[in-house]
Amino acid sequence: MTYFLSDNILSPLGKTSEENYKNIKLYKSSLKQYNNIFDYSNSFTASLFSQEDKNDFFIEGFTSFESMVIYSVEQAINKANFDIKEENVIFILSSTKGNINLLNTKNEDTKAIYLSSSVDKIAKYFHLKNSPIVVCNACTSGASAIILAHRLLEKEKYDYAVVCGAEEQSKFIFSGFQS
Repeated sequence: MTYFLSDNILSPLGKTSEENYKNIKLYKSSLKQYNNIFDYSNSFTASLFSQEDKNDFFIEGFTSFESMVIYSVEQAINKANFDIKEENVIFILSSTKGNINLLNTKNEDTKAIYLSSSVDKIAKYFHLKNSPIVVCNACTSGASAIILAHRLLEKEKYDYAVVCGAEEQSKFIFSGFQS
């Protein structure tokens, strides 16, 4: 049987699941009107991280995407009763685009564009003993990652699975939703 031990939601509405829940109960919203962002000339309404928000969870040596994943995973595992560094733990990263925003920059670390590179850096940060898994299945990535974790736990290959789904707001994702 599989049990849910912990969670975290990192969003413009809050940095923890509890903050997000509290703000929703208070009828708060992080929706704002934006103009001339992502090279889009019309105004639109969205919930986007501010630069100040991004600075709060940014980790030197990591991309914004990787920092966001690390921050959120740390929040979740701090509430769970197991050590992420143990042999019986598998880490699964679910994302469709990862660091896609780096395609438009002159970033020296071109490997950072690949999800496999990001998940390896994250694995080193957490000192994971097992090779992490990346699930990239477009809009079903999150559900696919949870199903994979459940199956691995059910087969008793691992005792714990840490599943993190993340997307960084970017021009590419925005243009996809605009189409």
